[in-house]
Amino acid sequence: MAPCSKSVDDPIIRPARTPFVAAVLVCGKCSRKLGSDGKAIRKGLKRALKSRRWGKVRLIQTRCFSLCPKRRQVVASARSLAAGRLLVVGVNVSADQTLEYLLGPPQGEPAEGLAR
Repeated sequence: MAPCSKSVDDPIIRPARTPFVAAVLVCGKCSRKLGSDGKAIRKGLKRALKSRRWGKVRLIQTRCFSLCPKRRQVVASARSLAAGRLLVVGVNVSADQTLEYLLGPPQGEPAEGLAR
């Protein structure tokens, strides 16, 4: 057997920079159950994110969040998960409204409760 080529000082876990500032997680099971409505929600979120009003945000489809609402889509972000919340979105809710809840107000716009 060949000796291990890694040195003892080489860390096994290394942090890496992300090419994005935030991530929006979308339940894949909800998307499949909603069919074309699930695809429309995902496409609407992607379209809104491409405007870059929230910076560079990645949309990631996940496995089931085990919430499974009827005729709704479950989404989350680091901000919502830190607050212990998942967002259950109906098919008629706008992508901008969903993203504002998940990520906060777009860059350069005042927070709704703070503007006077």
